[in-house]
Amino acid sequence: MGTLLERLEEINSLFVLIFGSGISIFLQLILKQINKRNNVRKEEEGNVTARLEKLEFASLAMLHNNIYEQCEEYLTNGYISIDELDDLDYLFRAYKGLGGNGAGETLYHKVRALPNHERKGKNTENE
Repeated sequence: MGTLLERLEEINSLFVLIFGSGISIFLQLILKQINKRNNVRKEEEGNVTARLEKLEFASLAMLHNNIYEQCEEYLTNGYISIDELDDLDYLFRAYKGLGGNGAGETLYHKVRALPNHERKGKNTENE
């Protein structure tokens, strides 16, 4: 009976050895896959962040250009309508929110100080 018990212990040790290392290898493979996916996600997140920064810069550039063009027109005219001022305020809030400032802000404040008149050619009669 001693030999049978010894034989079972050997089989048990063999199972522990096989399945213990098998589980360890299996877990290592799973961890490698998880790390690989995380690295891909980090790379994708980095690409998305860089793209968003470029889009933000492009938006700021377009707002800057629109504000400059409109302010030059209003300053040349010497007046601004209430509707135009409302549109300019809307553009400027977005521009300022994205970090725009400097000369754009100076022009904006000069235009805000202009007198308010109706736009030329606008039909002011009630129908």
